[in-house]
Amino acid sequence: MKSTVYVVGLMTSVATFLVACSGDYDSAKRKRFFGPGAGGEYTTVDVEAASTAQDGMFALAGEAVQTMTLKVSCDGIAEDVVPPDDEIELPVGARNCKAKLVSIKLGEKTYVEPAAGLGFSHYLKNDVAKFANQADAKDVIYVKVKEQLPSPLTANPSVKYVYSAVTQFDTVDADNAAIDATSKTLGVAAPQVKVSKAFIGPHGGLNVHIECTATGGFQGTLRDNLKCGGVDVKTMKFGVALKEETASLKDTDLAKIKTNFTSSFAGDTFEYISTSKIMKLNFGVPKERKTHILVASITNGTSTSYAYGFIRLGGSRVLDLGECAAQGAQANFVQNSVNANDRGKWQDTSNCWVWQRVVTEKVKSADRFKQCPAIKEGEQVQHRTLPYFTEMKAARDRNIHVLAKGAAPALGANIDQETFWLAGGRVFNMKDGSVRSVKDIKPNEIHHVLCVTKRD
Repeated sequence: MKSTVYVVGLMTSVATFLVACSGDYDSAKRKRFFGPGAGGEYTTVDVEAASTAQDGMFALAGEAVQTMTLKVSCDGIAEDVVPPDDEIELPVGARNCKAKLVSIKLGEKTYVEPAAGLGFSHYLKNDVAKFANQADAKDVIYVKVKEQLPSPLTANPSVKYVYSAVTQFDTVDADNAAIDATSKTLGVAAPQVKVSKAFIGPHGGLNVHIECTATGGFQGTLRDNLKCGGVDVKTMKFGVALKEETASLKDTDLAKIKTNFTSSFAGDTFEYISTSKIMKLNFGVPKERKTHILVASITNGTSTSYAYGFIRLGGSRVLDLGECAAQGAQANFVQNSVNANDRGKWQDTSNCWVWQRVVTEKVKSADRFKQCPAIKEGEQVQHRTLPYFTEMKAARDRNIHVLAKGAAPALGANIDQETFWLAGGRVFNMKDGSVRSVKDIKPNEIHHVLCVTKRD
């Protein structure tokens, strides 16, 4: 019986910059820049940097940034230094405003832009600079501008920075390399599945999107009730292994791979998207960038049957993300999937971002990034991070605390009354949308975590 898995998609390995943590941007101090604007209206600029911990050894997430010093200017407004702990106020409508990061204090270390070069070239989005520790020139970080002030200046703008020791990004492509091979059926039908997409995610993990080819596709909503062609998906097994392509493979070859399956349906290795009837599996970081075989199997007693195909890595094209679909008549937030722990993922229909309540326990500041993604023994890592203040505030303004409120798979029955850590180390109060600065947070405070998967 022929049973083939078709594998096609982009394999992407990305080294991302990490972000430093916020200083105090809601203190009583205020630096106002006078100049041409629109109707005399002034707006406060939110400046934030955060460390995401999503790049392992490069993470600097445990300690919040204490202060940042910037130089700010606009057309008609002379450049001036904003001292640490000051808020920035600029006239709405001002043009070509630019915030230039001069120094950033992480814990007890102060990093500065070097006067001798390797600093920012234009300070606009995606510009990268090398900052050095004032006390140790060999201790350096790379700072990237994630978001700069818009022109003309709008109300409630933000400036965002990211940093780490990572300076390069690389991508890997996957070819369509399906092999139509015959596998002997031993008393049970082969899995009716195919892979519609395969890619390496931001953390290097091999991700596959699996569809059910039986009439009607996957049936069900959660892992425990999901079926394909009448077969419980939880009884199937999926796995990948290094394998050179051959004209055919024996059942013994497939059985050997089956003993080394890297994916069960535990934790974040599994996700099901009910709206598109796609099952997503994460097999972790491949040991080598060579051809891999993906195997699906069904066992009934002593009988086993397989479907398989190949993923061949190579090339250098960048994954081309499509435009976010128009919101239309949809609500601001809609539940688009449920993972193995029955935690819901809520898509923001304005920007395609997905919000998730990974855990409902409160954690200390130093542990906040360990939940986004949840780095635990035996658990595969997927790309999630903490939101910036402006992102969390925008989500609340669009009623995430109302539309996604409730028991799992909603984001939480009391989400509208709780406090959450922000990427920069500040604390956001979902009840009223207020924020507390780093200097006002006590060492052992605990707060909730709300994660977001972002397309930016």
